[in-house]
This record gives sequence, C-alpha cells and structure tokens, in this order.
Amino acid sequence: MGLGKIAASMRNIGCKMGVNRSINANFTEVHLRQAPLRVYYFLSRFRYTGFHAIFLKSSPPWEVHMITEIPPRSGAAFTLKKGQRLRVIDPNGEQVSDMLAFNAHDTDEVISSGRSLDYASKLFLTTGDPLYSNRSNVMLRIVEDTVGRHDFLLTPCSKDTFRIIYGDEHPHHGCFGNLSHALEPYGIKPDQIPIAFNIFMNVQVDGETGELKVDPPKSKAGDHILFEADMDLVVALTACSALQSNNYAFKPIHYAVEEGAAALTTEA
Repeated sequence: MGLGKIAASMRNIGCKMGVNRSINANFTEVHLRQAPLRVYYFLSRFRYTGFHAIFLKSSPPWEVHMITEIPPRSGAAFTLKKGQRLRVIDPNGEQVSDMLAFNAHDTDEVISSGRSLDYASKLFLTTGDPLYSNRSNVMLRIVEDTVGRHDFLLTPCSKDTFRIIYGDEHPHHGCFGNLSHALEPYGIKPDQIPIAFNIFMNVQVDGETGELKVDPPKSKAGDHILFEADMDLVVALTACSALQSNNYAFKPIHYAVEEGAAALTTEA
C-alpha cells in the first residue's frame, strides 16, 4: 500500500474517531517488517494538536495505539499491567530515555541493574533478555529492539551530576529530579530511585582499564524498544537531560502502551 493511500485511510480514521479539527497528516514510514503472510507498518507523526498515534497492520481496519510525547528534559510515570507492552520510541534519533520500574503493589520491589546483569552474564541487554527486580523476579522482558545498545550501569543524571562532571554553577535537576517528581504521586520517594535502564544510551567499556566512555546513541529517528510486563508495574520514563548522553542536543521521547502480542500479530 502506498503512503498516499495510507494517508487517506488515516484521515478516514480521524473522522471515525470524531476528530473535528483539521488533521495534518505528516507520515513517515520508519519501520517495515515482512514475514510470511504478514506485513507490518509502523507509522508515526500522524498528529494534530495533542494527538499522536501508531498505526499497525497493512490494511484497514487499522489498530490505533496512542503515543505520549515526553518533552525534552522532562519525565512521566504511569502504570503498566501484567501482559501489557511498552514501546519506547526515539522520534528524532540520538536521544536517551531513563526507565524505572516498580512493583505496583509493593514499591519496595524495584528494577535491579545488579540482578539483571549478573543473571544475563553480560553488560548489554537486548531482545530476549529479562529485567529483574531486587527480589530476583522478572519485571519486564525485551521483546523487540531495533538498536541493540542500552546502558544499565550509570545512575540517572542529577544536579550533582551537572555540578561535578560539567561544572555547572546553577545545575538542572536532571533525570533524577524528573523521575522523583513523576513518581511522587505513587508514593515513591527519591531515595527509592535505583540505577535506571538507560534506553538508547551508548556507554563504551574498556575491557582492560574499566574506563567508561559515553558516546552518542546509536538510535536513529523512529527506532524503538518494546518491553512486555511480567507483573503489574509503575513505570517512569524521561527524555534525558544530560548533554553528553544525547550528542549535545535535547529531544523528546515517545512511548505507547499496547495490549500484549495481539497488537503485532494481525495477518495482512
């Protein structure tokens, strides 16, 4: 199906959804996967003010998943039920997103870098790898990953990060501050914030000296990672605030919550 026909279908969807305002359909095909009997289109940038959507399936009726945009240098928190999927998208490329996860029924159980890396016996987690809690329970599993490089070593940037590493006299509150603010309504305190799973962050490790070097993310516009929840969670995400981590440009992050595998397994 050509993008022109897809655009027309999208406008029809807008009418069916009761969208009365004019829609600017600026479509970018950022992912196309072909498999026997299936063609998946991953389209983004269908927007009018306050609206974003992902359209999956190669022909109508289209399945629509709402996208939320996290503005540059900010954060958000939300609940993710067991079996739901979380898609985190880099809409512009080279932008990191810090992710935290807490057991929704007991927030003392939290995502654990130490447990996850220990059990995986590697530093870089990708498709097929689980993310464990501090109680050795699987919280999330990575089911898709178009980048393959993320960090699980470095703590969320903070005022002290910018003061100590960058020498800022009036530092930004960083991802730590954004995560703290977003998680406050869930009763989660700043001292409960652990090392985050730093989506798209590209940290190089010297095997001889152990030196860490932060390089630009490998993610390009439209790249994504998809997680599936193994328990009910409170999740927090940021659009990272550290210059070096994001190749010295602050950009937004997009995310969408999907209803399990069914959203991606419709035959063409």
